[in-house]
Amino acid sequence: MTEENKLDAYGHLTWTVGNEDWIACFDARRVKDGIEYHVVVDCESGGFTDTIEHGTVPATPEGIANLLCFPSYYADICSEHYLDDDKYGPVEWQETDASWRRHLEFLLTVEPEPDEADEDYSDEQSLDYFNRYIAGDR
Repeated sequence: MTEENKLDAYGHLTWTVGNEDWIACFDARRVKDGIEYHVVVDCESGGFTDTIEHGTVPATPEGIANLLCFPSYYADICSEHYLDDDKYGPVEWQETDASWRRHLEFLLTVEPEPDEADEDYSDEQSLDYFNRYIAGDR
């Protein structure tokens, strides 16, 4: 697994919902076991950043059904928290909803990333091939 393919919802800030004070950030990637996802919430006034959800679901339309709801679900949480407070502006989520949906649907079509154990095995096979056939260890 390459460094850029690791989950990092708060580092990437690609899919976010919220307002000027509170945001939820999402990330997902295709792994051998399905679709791995990550949700981080950051609240400036509360002074915290926390991973509130992390897991893996099957790489099927049924498996990602709940993940597709993340933008509206977390927008609702933010809206409820700031119901009577106009100080932080509106909760933005519609653009994220469409982009997040496209990303998850794309992940259903791609091959999973090899896990670290697979990469180690591949490296061992390459070294074995080199030793046997190139370096002359027979």
